[in-house]
Amino acid sequence: MQVLVQSQTLTKHLSIVKSTINSNHSMPILYSFLFEISQNKIKITGSDLENTLSTEIECECTEEISFCVEADTLMDLMKAIPSQPLTLKIEKEIEIITTSGNYNMPISDAKEFPTFAELENPSTLLVPAHILNAGLTKTSFAIGTDDLRAQLCGVCFDIKTDRLIFIGTNANMLVKYTRTDVTSQEENQFILPRKPIAVLKSALSGLDCDVEMRYNIQNVVFTFENFNLICRLIDAKYPAYDSVIHKENPITLEIKKSELLGSLKRISIFSNKTTHQISLDKKQNEIILVGEDVDYSNKGVETLNCITDGDEMKIGFNSRFLSEMLSNMSDGDVRLSMSAPNQAGILTPLKENSENEETLMLVMPVMLNK
Repeated sequence: MQVLVQSQTLTKHLSIVKSTINSNHSMPILYSFLFEISQNKIKITGSDLENTLSTEIECECTEEISFCVEADTLMDLMKAIPSQPLTLKIEKEIEIITTSGNYNMPISDAKEFPTFAELENPSTLLVPAHILNAGLTKTSFAIGTDDLRAQLCGVCFDIKTDRLIFIGTNANMLVKYTRTDVTSQEENQFILPRKPIAVLKSALSGLDCDVEMRYNIQNVVFTFENFNLICRLIDAKYPAYDSVIHKENPITLEIKKSELLGSLKRISIFSNKTTHQISLDKKQNEIILVGEDVDYSNKGVETLNCITDGDEMKIGFNSRFLSEMLSNMSDGDVRLSMSAPNQAGILTPLKENSENEETLMLVMPVMLNK
């Protein structure tokens, strides 16, 4: 049989599906894409058993066939083919015919590819794609990488009846992103692991649609446009994140994000390469940033004008954490709120992009060298 398809469309969707495939798996069939062709549609699936992503693209074909083809070789070939119509000829192997050549690859029986059961008694929530993408983008940079603390290695979805809260933390910094324009009939909470977060961010980019989330205690399914992603959730209880957010922070400073971020990038060059420690000395209407590495006699000092309130105070932070947080915050003025040198600092934008969103970033202090 023959299938006609556009190379650019096929390459784009293969690339997204490829992100779910594990190159080191005990089941050889999972090194492959599953192709299911029928009624002028190609359904492409990739899986590592914990995450399974399917997508559909249009083609010209009147017959039906299913097969598996090795992912790495096909992906490498498609990236090297310029945009053009392709003919896929499938018999005992797949032949990819272009305007300048033809390429043959073996295929495997589609029955070897694992199947996945429907979720039992799932809850459902509709989330606009741009909100889901923003929530994952604004919080996922802060999640942990230590598998011994699995509950910190993903983004927590805290679903309330009147809001949806995304939380990411690695115990040194925490990001809480709240949307009041997403509501639910019931309250639930689950933790989405790092890998499906990356897959979703890639697939959701630029989309203007609703994402249907169906979830239970073990799995979640994201369905949007021509994509369907099944994910295994992290089996752990998320920490009580609100308990670490200090409510009273009378010492504040307000400054342009770009000015503070630029200063941090310069000052951090002179900080210790292991601790990345910088000091922030709050004065009246100014702050003094200092980065120093005594082992190499390196020191950088900058003074920035800002609007301040409360007592003078000197506090230490990890410059990398502060820079990451600022880089993932909206442009404009930001407020840093503090209470004591041994208490976390709270970073918030003075103006959000939407009246329905609220961003709060917390960073733990570090003990300053005497």
